[in-house]
Amino acid sequence: MREQKNSVRQILRQRKDAMIPEDRLSKSHRICRHLMKLIADGETVMVFTSN
Repeated sequence: MREQKNSVRQILRQRKDAMIPEDRLSKSHRICRHLMKLIADGETVMVFTSN
């Protein structure tokens, strides 16, 4: 399972790195707008980020 996760992460990282910055920013904004529609006013949301 760990190898599969690492493989998927590597593939997704390569796809992300291959994108031009404008497309990456556009898609990032689209994701954020979508997530904001799912979050109710005053709702607490926890986020995990990594480097």
